[in-house]
Amino acid sequence: MKIDLKKILKTNIDRIDKQIKEEIITRNSAPTPIQSGSDKTRQVAEQMIDSLHQEKKDLLVIKKTLVNLPKFNQNASVNTLVTLHSYGKEKIFLLVPEGMGGVSVDEVFLLSIKSPLVKKFIGKNLGFKFNFNNSPYKIVSIQPN
Repeated sequence: MKIDLKKILKTNIDRIDKQIKEEIITRNSAPTPIQSGSDKTRQVAEQMIDSLHQEKKDLLVIKKTLVNLPKFNQNASVNTLVTLHSYGKEKIFLLVPEGMGGVSVDEVFLLSIKSPLVKKFIGKNLGFKFNFNNSPYKIVSIQPN
């Protein structure tokens, strides 16, 4: 199973670009503060545009980090698929750079390497056991992405 992180980033950047264009149209069609009927629409749109530009900038930084991902070394690290076992259930996680986590792709949950859960097992090998939120976990599989 291979999850294309570059494709996910491109999709997110394209989505942000579309949102920026929509907000620019909203801003440009809203009355200016000196026109009658003025409200906060223009100001809110401008704030949203600034926020979206920052989000895009952050994603472009992540894009640069994807070029230099470490090679697979049997440890839980960025760009590895880690299967955790807890209470008779297994869940597969793809460890991703900060800012990319929080979504599922093909039943694999993308989990930021800065998340509290990953901090418990980053750099560990197959069979490592740990507790998180009063639940026992064990690494049962580590694979390259």
